[in-house]
Amino acid sequence: MHPLLRIAIPLIAALLPVRIAAQAPEIPFTRTVLPNGLTLIVHEDHKTPIVGVDIWYRVGSRYERPGHTGFAHLFEHLMYAGSEHAPERFLTLIDRVGATDRNGVTGWDHTYYFENVPTGALDYALFLESDRMGHLLGAVDQARLDVQKGVVQNEILEDENLPYGRVDRVLWESFWPEGHPYRWMPVGRVEDVERATLDEVHEWFRTYYTPNNAVLVVSGDITPDSARAKVERYFGHIPPGPPLRREALWIHRPATERRQRMEDHVPAARLYRVWGAPQWGAVDGEWLEIAADLLAGGPRSRLHQRLVQRDGLAAGVSAWPGLLQLGGMFVLIATAAPGADLRDVERALDEELTAFLRDGPTEEELARVKQARRASFLRSLERTGSNGGKADLLALGEFYWGGADAYRGQQARLLAATPAQVRDGARRWLEAPSYNLEVHPVQPFAPSHAGVDRSRPPPVAASAAPGFPAVRQATLAGGLRVVVAERPGTPVVTVELKVDAGFATDPPGREGTAALVARALQAGSVRLPEARLADTLAALGAELATAADLDQATVSLSVLRQSLRPALEVMAEVALRPAFAEAEVASLRQAQARQVDAEAASPRETALRLLPALLFPAGHPYRAPHTGTGTAASVEAITRDGLARFHAERYRPANATLVVAGAVTLDALLPELERVFGGWRGGAPPAPALPEAPLPPSRTVYLADRPGSTASELFGAHLLPPAREAGPAADLVNRVLGAVYGSRVNMNLRERRHWTTRARTTILPARGQRLLLASAAVQADRTLDALREFDAELRGIAGDRPPGEAEVDEARAALALALPGRFETTGAIAEGIGELVRAGLPLDHYRTYADRLRAFTTADVARAARELIRADAVVWLVIGDRATLEGPLREMGFGEVRVIDAQGRPAADAR
Repeated sequence: MHPLLRIAIPLIAALLPVRIAAQAPEIPFTRTVLPNGLTLIVHEDHKTPIVGVDIWYRVGSRYERPGHTGFAHLFEHLMYAGSEHAPERFLTLIDRVGATDRNGVTGWDHTYYFENVPTGALDYALFLESDRMGHLLGAVDQARLDVQKGVVQNEILEDENLPYGRVDRVLWESFWPEGHPYRWMPVGRVEDVERATLDEVHEWFRTYYTPNNAVLVVSGDITPDSARAKVERYFGHIPPGPPLRREALWIHRPATERRQRMEDHVPAARLYRVWGAPQWGAVDGEWLEIAADLLAGGPRSRLHQRLVQRDGLAAGVSAWPGLLQLGGMFVLIATAAPGADLRDVERALDEELTAFLRDGPTEEELARVKQARRASFLRSLERTGSNGGKADLLALGEFYWGGADAYRGQQARLLAATPAQVRDGARRWLEAPSYNLEVHPVQPFAPSHAGVDRSRPPPVAASAAPGFPAVRQATLAGGLRVVVAERPGTPVVTVELKVDAGFATDPPGREGTAALVARALQAGSVRLPEARLADTLAALGAELATAADLDQATVSLSVLRQSLRPALEVMAEVALRPAFAEAEVASLRQAQARQVDAEAASPRETALRLLPALLFPAGHPYRAPHTGTGTAASVEAITRDGLARFHAERYRPANATLVVAGAVTLDALLPELERVFGGWRGGAPPAPALPEAPLPPSRTVYLADRPGSTASELFGAHLLPPAREAGPAADLVNRVLGAVYGSRVNMNLRERRHWTTRARTTILPARGQRLLLASAAVQADRTLDALREFDAELRGIAGDRPPGEAEVDEARAALALALPGRFETTGAIAEGIGELVRAGLPLDHYRTYADRLRAFTTADVARAARELIRADAVVWLVIGDRATLEGPLREMGFGEVRVIDAQGRPAADAR
């Protein structure tokens, strides 16, 4: 073991923040205000040939009024529907040039739009964004407004149909006082969206979508002078809008305790406790963010240790301060474990909170959280643009603090924070009265039988009954393959140990073993039990995670370069020498059994549980639930010895690959890896046989009952060849069919029909045959129509409507252009290499991918679609209200209809 690991944890915690503070990186930027009022911030970073574009508008749901909610969110959708000089849908246009991480977000205070594009496409992106700002209204007519109103309304219904989906609306409306602009959710209400008129929408745009009400951040492979010239060229002609009135602070602190109770279709009871909090940018808000991590930020937090680990009262806890411009709220959430009384959960929560507010955190606790938050900040600097990167940091500072460099003060205060400051800041807000919301599962009341003969009373009886870098590789002495992608720059290194120990290797009758072994690794080893493991990782500023999927188990490490050497020792200790303590195994088995039950509440997880058994024959390794959790019976059958045996048999160097990406070289790394992993020995165990499963002989529809659903979840599953056989052709066909926003199925079901928020097709990764999964959540009354349209798209692409030249050209270009954005971070690079290892593809796959795409002609892609897609071999799963769907499904003649329960068994009294 490295000597650093033997040093006392308090000493490590005391020394590391000082060292990291001295090395704190800056984000250099320039700030300019154009004559029309547009604020421009530019950050120059030539690490990767991409540029991030962030544009923030000072408009959110707080600018709406009761009865007219959802305008900000509706307008976000309209901004993607096309502008006067770019009438195609924005996502279709921006995807065409290789954009990544593109999206829009509506909040209470702001709406912002972002995309990362290849450097050569920056003018194109600025043209589109400026056309949206200055030239939108001519493209927003009544027909376009009606389409987006339908899409937004469907999104509202879908969100509320999810577990705990109705809670947010109840919580925000109940906590904030009458008249407060935070009292309604940004998504709006269905009836308010319906009454939005074209004149109101146009007036909203003219008022708020103006240059003097916006902040634009351009970050990446660009110079400040060039960025300013481009922005002036495209945005400079847009006139400023009217001056706007801003509300003053309106912080709400309940005067008395208040409690509500609601029931919903949720898997477990849950308590929400909410206090008033300060506005974004207040120093007390920073102390509350730290307090949230100390109380409920991971397995070492106080509430997790007490409620989840020690007492077993809760399945999970979380805390977060929702800090906004006018005020905020601090939320604590505790989900009761099966069989636990929510009153006991609340009592234990009160005891821990009282102790925290009385004594504050210890030096060790605070050092751990400070180091983790600091490491998270440094990881964010890997991303040049949006979606949590440097562009977001600069925009956030400018928007909420009035200075793009606000992160500096925030980081300085974080590193200098004392236990007394955090304690006193938490006291000022959390010793006040709170609002409490209890959410309980709906009781499954139902008639027990069809009835009795009531023509006469019964006789009286006597008694009654009851972006990709070059890759190098080597092999260690023990047989472990090492693959290294050298990416200089931000001092972050990602290490992933990929072991062929996924769900497909689960022992028969003990499905869920691979997932449980992966969970158990994080419970620690004999030398590093869980508590010490968590403290050691925190002291190193490292993050370690374990997981299993269909083919592989993964132990992943993210660490700053300076701590790589000792962190590798921790990783090896976790991966190779797990303790499998009886008490920990029992606890993890219970948690996995609860997860099996909870998956029934998630439509996608339900589909991943049911569909494999409907496609793969008995005995096939891919037949088990693709969630990896197994079944209640199989989890119950797993023992501690079984986990240890599985680990000994599967976790061997000849059965694994170590992937490293980041600021490190193979030559420098090999001696360290030999020292840490060189003694690991063991030949490869037999690989699971993956025979080719035949396609189903006919189309079948399975109906899983979800009583009272306002939306139906549709899933269509089709078997595709392995990636090494299908090659890029499958990617091209899938992109045309349903992989992105502008693909055929989404344009049909969302844009033309506006029956859903998103319809898509996804190819799930696998070493053998892969699932092509079509999915959409649709209005319940459009279930049959949506099935027909999905089927028509599948038949069309493989038949009379093959991919056209324009579609293929766009798909080829977009897939190639998106490569730099896909692989910006070390984590993304390591994940990409892991997929190559899984599929048996060459390590230069991504470096030659664009050339291979360009070699495909339109005729090649059309031929691939005919070979890959068989509409009559699709297995359909509909999750919805059986009472309203079963009869119409049988009558439509779409295929045989089988009613099943959550375990895939024929449902009782199914016809």
